[in-house]
Amino acid sequence: MAVDIKGAFAVLGSVYSLSAKSVKRHFSVLVPILLIGLCEAFILVIFYMSPRRPFVSLLGGPITTMMAGGHGDQFLHYPHNFLVLEKLVRFGYIAMMVVIGHVLLGVASRMYANAYENRPPALGGSLLQGLRFWLSTVVAWSLPFAANWGVLKGLTALGRSMFADTMQVAGMGPEVWQGVFKTLYVVLSVVIDVVVLYTIPSIVAEGKRVWPAFVRSFMVMRSAKLISLCIVLVPTVLQLLYIWVAARLRSAYSDDFPDIVVHIAALAILVRFLSEVLLRLPATTTLLLVRDSEEAA
Repeated sequence: MAVDIKGAFAVLGSVYSLSAKSVKRHFSVLVPILLIGLCEAFILVIFYMSPRRPFVSLLGGPITTMMAGGHGDQFLHYPHNFLVLEKLVRFGYIAMMVVIGHVLLGVASRMYANAYENRPPALGGSLLQGLRFWLSTVVAWSLPFAANWGVLKGLTALGRSMFADTMQVAGMGPEVWQGVFKTLYVVLSVVIDVVVLYTIPSIVAEGKRVWPAFVRSFMVMRSAKLISLCIVLVPTVLQLLYIWVAARLRSAYSDDFPDIVVHIAALAILVRFLSEVLLRLPATTTLLLVRDSEEAA
């Protein structure tokens, strides 16, 4: 499936067209990703209600311990509770993804593969198959997440060490270098995501074990580099746009309307849902197209 740039964009158009047609025929393929969004919304509601009874008796202790080493009672009262809401929701999202979210991503890929092959995208059967590959999919989701987290922490530590004793490095101040590090982080994150793009679809749609699935993902990426890059860039641009909008909302409204963080967190859930749809379905389509071309060769 190695093609030139013009051909790559033609194939990319076909990938999105096939994905859209499959969703139109079988809207149920979006149900697993919708369930992830509903879980995130539930987490947001729970942490939003955490200062209130009966939630405070269950969540109050962990929140004060996590946020201020046991001395963060102010985070259970208005408006300080909103200062940590996004962080708490992020922790909840990670825990949810480790426990069940990665399985639902696999289920979405399996259901979509069934729809692509003109078979009923049964949720029950796909869920059973997703649970079968629980360990493989949790590794396939967790390793790239850990790699991205490691890159972020590494760049943050590097920035702090560079400006520990000076206000300029190579003639540039902290603000300029912060922009450089942010750009570098985005680039490295995109590279990681492109390399592992087909791992979960390979596990659930082709039945591969986790390490062969990583190898399979790399080989598919090599045969469709530009297509894979574009598939990753689309949700990345969407997420960067969200970050920009969220920053503007915080700066404009956080002083007079601290509740704005609830709306920002809700917007983040919507953006993650759209990002997963724009990432997982085209990735599964591309994997299946590559498989079909290999079988036809």
